Amino acid sequence: MKRMLAVAVALTLGAVASPAAGQEDGDREFVVARSFQCSPQGGGIAWLQAWRPVAQEMIAEGRFVDYGIMVHAWGDEWNVVDFFVVEDLSAFHTDFAELVRRAVERDIPAPTYENSEGETVERAPFGQICTRHKDNIYAVVAPPGGN
Repeated sequence: MKRMLAVAVALTLGAVASPAAGQEDGDREFVVARSFQCSPQGGGIAWLQAWRPVAQEMIAEGRFVDYGIMVHAWGDEWNVVDFFVVEDLSAFHTDFAELVRRAVERDIPAPTYENSEGETVERAPFGQICTRHKDNIYAVVAPPGGN
């Protein structure tokens, strides 16, 4: 699990290395979206939901504005997405690393499910369920609700 977390950190931090030209922190919010190609048998969502309490804790501390998980209703092969809403894109590097540190420290167990024989079993590691990943950073130019 710790190795998978280290890979996730490296991929995410590398993808958010610098904001888009002309985008000043503090002028707007940003959405950092991590998109995954996950097995149709599922499990990727359960892994992301296992991390959700750590993200919620950091929202309460003011380190993230929000965190969410989305799944396909219709679209391409990127079928599971989690996203962070942040005001300070340059602080996201540190804040995401802290999220991972806390998750590793807590040794969040693998999510479980009930198989067809009625047995409770652990899900496969996230990297086996969701085999491809990409990051995107969006600057919010027109927030929802017309604010």
